[in-house]
Amino acid sequence: MEDIEAPAEDEQPTDKEDLLPSQIEIPQEVEEMIEALPEDKKKEVKGMIVRMLIQESFKGPLPPPSILKGYEDVLPGSAERIMARMEKQSDHRMRLEEKVTAEDQRQSGKGQNYGFIIAITVILISAGLIFTGHGVEGTILGTLDLVALVSIFVIGKFQQRKD
Repeated sequence: MEDIEAPAEDEQPTDKEDLLPSQIEIPQEVEEMIEALPEDKKKEVKGMIVRMLIQESFKGPLPPPSILKGYEDVLPGSAERIMARMEKQSDHRMRLEEKVTAEDQRQSGKGQNYGFIIAITVILISAGLIFTGHGVEGTILGTLDLVALVSIFVIGKFQQRKD
């Protein structure tokens, strides 16, 4: 492990990585545990704590307030611009989702209408076959049509529950 040197008195750390264990507030309970360690391990453990405390990450559309404040300190008005940009992006995404949902519903309705027309046509053909003396063929065609329709509705309901 490399030694950590203290910055000169007039020099303030500019990066979190430049902070010394003495410049970071360590909770009292942790400090007591460190003090119970052998002398050669104390510095190593404090260095590890510094590295653990420095690591930051965030997930989501907005940075945490501390980072927004950093942007604002560097460029006044930038936090407001970031927030406005995120609001604009959020509005855009919601409009797109509304359009996609409406289009999906429209296509689903069309599909149901076409499916109904096809099913009725096949049933009428099946009935026509039965009445013209082709009872076996008409019955098979009608049965297949009915099984297909029931299957589609059952699979559709299962898919809806899954989604």
